[in-house]
This record gives sequence, C-alpha cells and structure tokens, in this order.
Amino acid sequence: MLEKRILPAIGHLRLDKIKPMTINRLINDIAESPRFDGKPGKISDMTFKHHYMCISGILQDAVEWDVIPENPCRRVKPPKVEYGQGHCYNEEQAVALLEALEGESFKHRTLVYLTISSGAREGEIMGLEWKHIDFDNNTITITQSSQYLPQKGIFIKTQKTKPVFAPFPCRVTQCPSYVNTEKNSLSIKLNLEIFGRAVTRFSQPGTASPGYPWWPGSWFKKFLKKNGLPHVPFHSLRHLSATLLIKEGVPLKNVSKRLEEVH
Repeated sequence: MLEKRILPAIGHLRLDKIKPMTINRLINDIAESPRFDGKPGKISDMTFKHHYMCISGILQDAVEWDVIPENPCRRVKPPKVEYGQGHCYNEEQAVALLEALEGESFKHRTLVYLTISSGAREGEIMGLEWKHIDFDNNTITITQSSQYLPQKGIFIKTQKTKPVFAPFPCRVTQCPSYVNTEKNSLSIKLNLEIFGRAVTRFSQPGTASPGYPWWPGSWFKKFLKKNGLPHVPFHSLRHLSATLLIKEGVPLKNVSKRLEEVH
C-alpha cells in the first residue's frame, strides 16, 4: 500500500504539510485506482479502508512523537465499507462436510476440528504450538498467530488481547501419538521452534517447516471442490463454530465475546 499508492502520491511532502484536503484528494485517487492483481474493476471497500487506516496510523504516531500537532485524518470522513452477508453452511451441509472429512488425512481432519471447535482464524491455527494444547483438560489457548511478510518470511505475532481458552473434540487427543509416529517414520529433522508448531508442512522428505498462514484456505478450497461441496471460505468455519455454540444454547452475548477475543 505504501510503495504502490501512498508514497508516490504524498511521500515527497513534509508531515506538517499534509492537510485534510491532501488526504481527501489521496483517498479519492485511491478509490479510482486499479487493483494490484491486474483484474478488472476497482479495489474493494475493505482494501480502500486499509489504505486510510495505514495513513492515519502513521500520522497518529507523528502526533504522539510531537512531530505534528494533530492528525489531519481526524478531520476527514473515513471510507465507508459495505459488508456483504457472510456465507456459512447450514446443518445439513455441515454434516456432509464432516462426512467428507473422514476421507482426509489426520492432519487435515484435525485442522477442521480445531477450527470449528475454537472459532480461531487461519493464522491462529497455524500459530498454535503443542505447549498451548492441554490434553488433560481438552482445551487450547489462543495466544498468538502465524503471519508472513516477503522480507521476513513466516513469523509469530503475539495477540494483544488476553489469552482465549477453547475446547477441542476428543478426536484431537490422538495428536501426541500421531506426532511421535510421524517423527519416527519420516525421520523429521525439526528444531524446537519448528517442532513446537501443531501444524507443519513437509517441504522435503525428512524435513518439516511452519506452514504459510493461508495454507488452510488453499487446501480447504481444493477439498470442497474434490467432494462436490458448495464453495465457502475457510473463514466460514469460524461462523459455523458460532452457529453450533448458539444451537447448543450458549448465550449470544457469550458467543460474540468469544469471537471478539479470538482474533
């Protein structure tokens, strides 16, 4: 966002020369700019808002460091985002999903079970470490997420919110024996940092490494297509988790709070 749109437009200006009208002109230009991926059409509302939030965040830091007296973005109306209706499986489709899942590997089954039971996002599942799983009490603790930057690679980011404890299905209790079996049979060479991850990828025979944060979504898309199931994003499993909790009688307020904390 900075390199392709923001800095070419205002990167030459001193911070104290950036006025509300400057921001207005910039966000109007961004709204009309082409997509990064070359596809037809304009950028999405959410991408548009991310640009505004990026600019505002930088200028707010400048305010806190006494570089400028105020953030000019505070006097500019932020872009509006039109949220579409989320897609989520109904009960019948969810049953079909879980039945098809039985034909997948243990790792893939566990990936979906953990996501549905916890309501966690892809990055949080990929950032999960064995130390965060309590097999005695059947709970997992969400404290961090896995992220990726081209210049930095895959790295862990600690959550700003308090840890979230979520239950997991009894089927996941097979994990320790599964890991030991895989470790012995494949002679996986793992250091403590990598082996600590609950979900890894086998890049070469005998080696493993942390998976990319978007890997669950990539696999899930292929899984649905292979089994003739309606396409929904992997993120929809988070909504399915909320639906199942409500169906079990958990108060809506508690469900909402839990999803707000897991992020």
